Amino acid sequence: MKNLISKRSKELSKKMIKSICILKNTFWKYGLESQLKWFKKYIKPEDIHNMIIQNDRLIGYTCLRYQKAKATSFRNYLLFDTLIIEKSFRNKKLSYALMNLNLKKIKKEKKVSFLKCNDKLVEFYSKFKWIKLKKKNFKIVNGHCKNGMIYNLKIKNNLEFFNFWIY
Repeated sequence: MKNLISKRSKELSKKMIKSICILKNTFWKYGLESQLKWFKKYIKPEDIHNMIIQNDRLIGYTCLRYQKAKATSFRNYLLFDTLIIEKSFRNKKLSYALMNLNLKKIKKEKKVSFLKCNDKLVEFYSKFKWIKLKKKNFKIVNGHCKNGMIYNLKIKNNLEFFNFWIY
């Protein structure tokens, strides 16, 4: 049986954090210790972790991280960070269930959300009403990305400029 759950960082057990890092390491192969250090350094107590659990096993995960932006219409936003489904469970539409949970949480928090992605994923996120920003309309202050997409913000003609700090 599959369960969708959502928890704040401060509600996660050490065992669940380790499960998240193990799942992330199946795709981003930096090693478990590196994943755990990254989690400890960058994940804040109020960040939101959306998960799919099957038989007490984590098989899907996303994180919505609180961040700052310099924009005329908003100051804080949720960084959509990490979408991963365990390899043996891919192509079963589980990412759709996880994405719908993310959208509900973003709306409930009354925040704008931003994500970075490669060209292959723009079409996928567009299915969920994410809007691709033109390169000239956003800047990652402390990094870079191929594509920036935004959710839960009405943009008129893509004219606004956004600075995103990602920690």
